[in-house]
Amino acid sequence: MQRSFLYTAIKNKAKESLPWVNYIDLQKGQFRRQENNYPIPLPALLIEFTNVNYANTLQGKQTGDVTINIELYLPCVTDSFDNAELEDETIQLLDKWDEVYNVLHGFNCGQITKLTRTREQAADYGNGYICLRSELVASIVDKQLSQTIKIQRPNIQIEPIHG
Repeated sequence: MQRSFLYTAIKNKAKESLPWVNYIDLQKGQFRRQENNYPIPLPALLIEFTNVNYANTLQGKQTGDVTINIELYLPCVTDSFDNAELEDETIQLLDKWDEVYNVLHGFNCGQITKLTRTREQAADYGNGYICLRSELVASIVDKQLSQTIKIQRPNIQIEPIHG
């Protein structure tokens, strides 16, 4: 599996289906170290490849389950309590989880099985943003290139032993 191919396929699908997203990148801790990063335009979608658990099969193949975290960062500077300014708009940010699900659940790019959402993590509220996290998994098959070497069939002669 080429992670670069998988990342590009997910990124292109998100760009096509979520045109309101302004920024798509690999998850590199940009929001945990905001002082070290340039301002990131919101909404932002970050893609992270985490654990891949492999099992061996025949002929040099391995099957694996790859976990992909999708983090959607949305601007959130208002409140959601009764009669708060922009209360409804703030609460509706939670529905963005469903939009990401509808775009990526079942997505297939050829090198993996269809993406399947396995869980959503608690929303994370930061300084001026809300982060919605979804976890997706897919199965992959990796095969090492192998070379078959042909050898000539040995000529075996069995001679009886007389004793």
